[in-house]
Amino acid sequence: RAHSTPDPDAPPPDNEPVPSEVPQPDPPPVREPDPMPHQVPIRTRRS
Repeated sequence: RAHSTPDPDAPPPDNEPVPSEVPQPDPPPVREPDPMPHQVPIRTRRS
């Protein structure tokens, strides 16, 4: 099997990024809804 001959059944060469093997960059951190700090004391005061 010649290295220069592309084999359709063979995985892509090492110099080509394989989508399944390329480490995906960490997704942007999902901003969790802040527990409104200005409402916390208000709720405690009311109750």
